[in-house]
Amino acid sequence: MLRPSADLGPPPSATNVRLLAGPAVPAPSGLVAFCAREPEACLQSDDTSRQATPSRLSNANHEAREHEILTRRRWRQLNEVSRDVNHTIAPVSDQDQYGVPDYWTVPVSVRAGLAASGDCEDYALEKRARLIALGWLPQSLVLAVVTAPTIGRHAVLVVQTDRGDLVLDNLHDEPRELASLGYQWLSRQSGPILQSWASARVEAPETLILHSQLNADSTIAPAFVTPPTQAWRLQN
Repeated sequence: MLRPSADLGPPPSATNVRLLAGPAVPAPSGLVAFCAREPEACLQSDDTSRQATPSRLSNANHEAREHEILTRRRWRQLNEVSRDVNHTIAPVSDQDQYGVPDYWTVPVSVRAGLAASGDCEDYALEKRARLIALGWLPQSLVLAVVTAPTIGRHAVLVVQTDRGDLVLDNLHDEPRELASLGYQWLSRQSGPILQSWASARVEAPETLILHSQLNADSTIAPAFVTPPTQAWRLQN
């Protein structure tokens, strides 16, 4: 159940900052293994996870959209899902929990009834599953791998909206604008199929790109070189 949130006000103003897909690259090996173990979760799509309603059937272009319309209701859902997942899943590394360096799963939806724990990609998968269950377009919800300041390799969920792309991250309860995080974007899911991936690049006004790159260049540690207390976030 979603936890109630304070009055969030209207959705953010349009930024037109997008995370674009480049040439195809291999999907993360942990994600490929997850799809082999949990094919139903991996194949989650409009046809299998969304009920047909008169309002949906009346919109002939609905299925073709890649960006979700960020209404006030959708904005509230985005905040509540992000906060609820971040507070429901206990952080633990894949090595500590499964004895392997990389293990992707949906810790609440797939492991129902068990204590929920996981690392960054598990939070992202869980948020994606919950938003799809609420009727969000699967093609608007893309997983991405980044290099994050002081942390290194990190996985997030990028939500593509008509106002620009937003990031759901286990490091922040609230959705963040793409260009505000100082991340180096490495790769992203391409389309609604979880195992289809591409290289990633940010399309934004030049000043925003420069600001993001300056933040990243000044603070990012080498990949996988992080303080021990942050290690659970790196198993992507």
